[in-house]
Amino acid sequence: MNVSIPPGLRALVLAALSGALLPAVGRADTICSQEIPLAATGGSGVDFGRSVAVDGDLAIVCGDLEAYAFSWNGVAWIQEAILTIPGAESGFGASAALDGSTALIGLPLQDGAFADAGRALVFVRGSGGTWTLQQELTPSDPDLDDQFGFSVALEGDRAIIGSPGDDPLGTDTGSAYVFERVGTLWSQLDKILPADSGSFRLGT
Repeated sequence: MNVSIPPGLRALVLAALSGALLPAVGRADTICSQEIPLAATGGSGVDFGRSVAVDGDLAIVCGDLEAYAFSWNGVAWIQEAILTIPGAESGFGASAALDGSTALIGLPLQDGAFADAGRALVFVRGSGGTWTLQQELTPSDPDLDDQFGFSVALEGDRAIIGSPGDDPLGTDTGSAYVFERVGTLWSQLDKILPADSGSFRLGT
């Protein structure tokens, strides 16, 4: 595997091949040809590499029932924590985003008030690499098979979470929800709808 690294940048290349995540790290004006297996310790290990998110020296790698937090120490990737919740269901980690010390993980098939209504989890990293659950996010109008958390995006204190099974303008027209964090509390700020009706599955 050869990866060209743009001058002045360090690159982390992630690939999920047969359940094994293979990162390669390089420096400016170099070619990476070494693959370093990244394996999970503990947890189920099922579908390891289902989704990944990287920011700087931190990485989140999702599996079927949990996510794994890694940090790069200059030599190797070190597993810091297993991120999950009691009662996690299949579909955990279908999507992931990472910005600084905040991780956002989608659980579109997680049951709540309705089957497969979905939710998203916000984890934050403290000193010493300790990760804690900051908040579980759910929409203001959950419903059956909304699949909230199918896609996620995160920047600073703003998050957008896709809900392609939502039916605001017809079956599976889909929607996306905007959340904002003030201090340590996340709240829904807005809901984005498609321009007209149709099975667009917005938020996929």
